Amino acid sequence: MSDVLESCTYYALKDLNTHITPHMKNNFSTIFQNIDGNKTNFDAFSLEMERVTEKFQIIGLAETNITAEESHVYQLEGYNSFYQTKHINKLKGSGVAIYVNESLNAVVDNELSWVTKNLETLFITIQHNEPLHVGILYRPPSGDSTEALNELKKIIGMCPNKNVYLLGDFNINMHDKSSKLVGDFENIIFGFGLTPLISTFTHHKPGCNKTCIDNILTNSCEKVIQSGTMSTCISHHHAIFSIFKSPIITENSQSGQKHFQYYDYNNKNVNKFVNQLEFKLISEPPNNFSEFLSEFNDQLDKACKLERPKCSKRTAKNNPWITQGLITSIDSKHELYNNWKKAEKQKCLTPNLQSDNRGRCSSCSNCIAEVARHKEFTVYRRSLNHLINSAKRKYHGEKISECAGDSKKTWQIINNLRGKKTRVIKPNFIIDDERVTHRRVIANEFNKYFASLASNLNEAYSGDYLRINPMPSFTDYLPTSISSSIYLRECDGQEIIEIISELKNGKSSDIPIHVIKKSTHIIAPYLVKYFNRCMQDGFFPCELKTGRISPIYKKEDEQLLENYRPVSTLPVFGKIFEKIIYSRLYSFLISKGVINENQFGFRKGHSTSNALNYSVEHIESLLAKKQHVLGIFIDLSKAFDTIDHRKLTTKLEHYGIRGNALQLISSYLSNRKQYVNVLDIKSDELPVHYGVPQGSVLGPLLFILYINDVCNISTDAKLVLFADDTNIFVAAESISKVYEIANKVLKAVCDYMEVNLLHINVKKCCYIYMYFSPNKRSKNDINADHDDHHLSINSKIISRVSYTKFLGVTIDDKLNWRVEGTYPVTEYETKKYMWPYLPYKAMFTRVTIQTNIPFSL
Repeated sequence: MSDVLESCTYYALKDLNTHITPHMKNNFSTIFQNIDGNKTNFDAFSLEMERVTEKFQIIGLAETNITAEESHVYQLEGYNSFYQTKHINKLKGSGVAIYVNESLNAVVDNELSWVTKNLETLFITIQHNEPLHVGILYRPPSGDSTEALNELKKIIGMCPNKNVYLLGDFNINMHDKSSKLVGDFENIIFGFGLTPLISTFTHHKPGCNKTCIDNILTNSCEKVIQSGTMSTCISHHHAIFSIFKSPIITENSQSGQKHFQYYDYNNKNVNKFVNQLEFKLISEPPNNFSEFLSEFNDQLDKACKLERPKCSKRTAKNNPWITQGLITSIDSKHELYNNWKKAEKQKCLTPNLQSDNRGRCSSCSNCIAEVARHKEFTVYRRSLNHLINSAKRKYHGEKISECAGDSKKTWQIINNLRGKKTRVIKPNFIIDDERVTHRRVIANEFNKYFASLASNLNEAYSGDYLRINPMPSFTDYLPTSISSSIYLRECDGQEIIEIISELKNGKSSDIPIHVIKKSTHIIAPYLVKYFNRCMQDGFFPCELKTGRISPIYKKEDEQLLENYRPVSTLPVFGKIFEKIIYSRLYSFLISKGVINENQFGFRKGHSTSNALNYSVEHIESLLAKKQHVLGIFIDLSKAFDTIDHRKLTTKLEHYGIRGNALQLISSYLSNRKQYVNVLDIKSDELPVHYGVPQGSVLGPLLFILYINDVCNISTDAKLVLFADDTNIFVAAESISKVYEIANKVLKAVCDYMEVNLLHINVKKCCYIYMYFSPNKRSKNDINADHDDHHLSINSKIISRVSYTKFLGVTIDDKLNWRVEGTYPVTEYETKKYMWPYLPYKAMFTRVTIQTNIPFSL
């Protein structure tokens, strides 16, 4: 400990890059900064991190002064961020955050992450051969110091015995050995085997003494290579850092992420492909769709496939608007700061004269020079902050101007400003309690997991369950059968051309959309021929029934397969054929009035706004009749994936989809396969036994037909559907009666879901409902006595709430669009700006973008 503290020193950036950053490579490095407000200083801090030649693995921040909901706009390229929400009663002096190098797997440790008026902590665990436990701490000086130490003692006591790294602003001056607070603090940390790594001053406010209130604590002192401080000129705090002997960096780290290019679809290659394809199709016409597709792919490979895949490494800047000029300006700022600090060290020549709060008089040359240097530094820093803001606005303004008229690229920029990005997947997973790094094994395990989700859910409604709980037939819910049957009219070349022209460039596809569009005039006649034959024969080509699955990270531990969701990409020719089938099915269903009027999802001219307006008007009409209303909000788990194909085709036949049309849909659903593409590796293919294809054109339409009869479960309730979102509204003259009816309806809903292999998402809906009172909507209504009444699903109690997210909009039990007194303050502060106090019919979304270039959106 003594050696570590004696070697701790202050580093200028030049010395840091020369002597310290070489040790950061292949070792575990951390840095902490009290940022004194993200909104004011985050961009400047990004610039400071850009000046360091090696990336720190961990960046900790304190006094962010923002909520977790606001954190997404404060991103550092190459890092994943974790924010603790700030204290609900504080606008300033609150909030901690951790930025973790994206090459590392990290998960928040909620047990050690606290927010009280005395102490704020955020802990993560970095999953590795030896897990590392990193915490960021801030002790507000306004809190009770004794209580803060008690809380700290509890937290440290729950930490592991090794590999703990605690960075923070403790607001305890370790240089003041006469302080009882320091003594109590040292007794706690030494008692748990923690060592402080910072011994130099870390905080200096003009007019105050220098103090060491920021520190890094660890119980792995023997791993320390170096610790120290560096000035960032961000706040009155220096940044503190430490480097440890812990080689945990994976292949995606600072050398840049590898990207492989297998095809080159430039104009020259695409034109070559079109000419070769045209010649080949005319000289050797294919006999069927399989031969056509094989020829298409062969010619595409010959023209566009690279002999050797190109490998590139991309190491992005923290922020793309950072220029070399700004970095040079930062260097100048630090030079002015150092000049001020040198002048500050000069003693006053006339100490007996009256001085200001910084101990400087207005007479001697030393004091005059120090005041001038300080003013020069502060003026320059203020100007530089303005320059940074201008550079950022200019960069994004120019980017928006470049993509004028292209809404997709415009929204990409907006999403980038919002911090919306996809996390990099790393070849490091825990599967069956074992660590797996082999890429093919990971790809195959992903595919097994995704392919088994529906089967595992549906098994709960089979075997012993059905013997114990006999259910009605799924056909009992069907309405009157449609007597007429659909006729699949033939398609023509013009329809094919229009469908292809409507495909969006840049959409994920097995074949680039612009290649399909370039060859439209050649392939359209052949597609007409083959698709018409398929409709006549009731056959969907097998080559178009294999989906490519890409895992997308959702939440929590990145090493667990269940924390990823599958995104499917289907063959583009299959989507073209699906659009042809869809137009015929949809026209027939609408003409026969098959689709329930309360289904607002995946229907032309219907949206969440329509569903929301309809629901609220229905509730208002019931309340006007002095009825008590319960709104129950149910979401289904993997609804599109668990559909039983036999039951679906039976329902389709009931609705008039018969003959070759029904054979075509049956062929479309049967013998489907999928594989997972992850980490540049393809898994083996696996069969798909349930569900409609994700990412398909027909899938949503087939789903709403499958659930179309749910509205027939009861005449005592009004159901409002938006795809798989099922919202139930029950009304009665009294509270007891409305609860009685609602429980009967819920029992009927559960029976319907079970016989149709649909599963209520218990975790997502959290068993919630709302009570709407017909009386004057006073504040006392929310506390009305409902103790004698409750709702349940499968014997599990549903919680009553005063507000919820309903079809993307927060709705409350007063229907006045105010959630005052019901939200936590941190959430409410954000939402009151997102949703102004307006009548429910005045719904809109507003996006504000700062730019010096006008544009339309």
